[in-house]
Amino acid sequence: MALGTKDRILDATVGLLRRQGYAGTGLKQIAVTSHAPWSSLYHFFPGGKDELVEDALMVAGRRYESTIDRLFKESRDGAAATRAFLMLSVHALERSEFADGCPIATAALEAASTSDRLRTTAATVFQFWVNAAAAKFQSEGLSSTRAREIATFALATFEGAIILSRTYKSTEPLKQCAEMLERAIRAEIAARPRRPRKGQ
Repeated sequence: MALGTKDRILDATVGLLRRQGYAGTGLKQIAVTSHAPWSSLYHFFPGGKDELVEDALMVAGRRYESTIDRLFKESRDGAAATRAFLMLSVHALERSEFADGCPIATAALEAASTSDRLRTTAATVFQFWVNAAAAKFQSEGLSSTRAREIATFALATFEGAIILSRTYKSTEPLKQCAEMLERAIRAEIAARPRRPRKGQ
């Protein structure tokens, strides 16, 4: 089914943010890329560029969150799911010849000191991901606190690995981090305190 104008604009914005960040993405380029009339941008996003980017970050964030949920359901455990998540970015970087990064991170790096509105949006999206992963780790026996710590560690490793891979034009940092994260998370879950069985 063909996307509506607003969805095309948001999709185009996500793609451009992924490749060139907030400052490098202009409204005219978004209109051209989305094949949308210039007037549509301000019709759907009267608050201008920041409102559009804010909505695009939320769209991208929810998509990643859905991917996290799917991988945790399909994988044998949280450690394998985390590795699979990083490996998706390995394939994406290779297909894009290292042009496509994480749209949230590329925008957040610029917005952290220039736009509190976008910084807050990026922080909200990151929290979506931490919450989604932490819930899965907690279901495998980790405490709530430890599950969030592991999820935060995994997210920070993921974002850092993407930056290194794009900079080096090599997916080796992502592959190495995927393997190390899987080992570390599996070891953490294996070492969790065992709950005594009833009657013991």
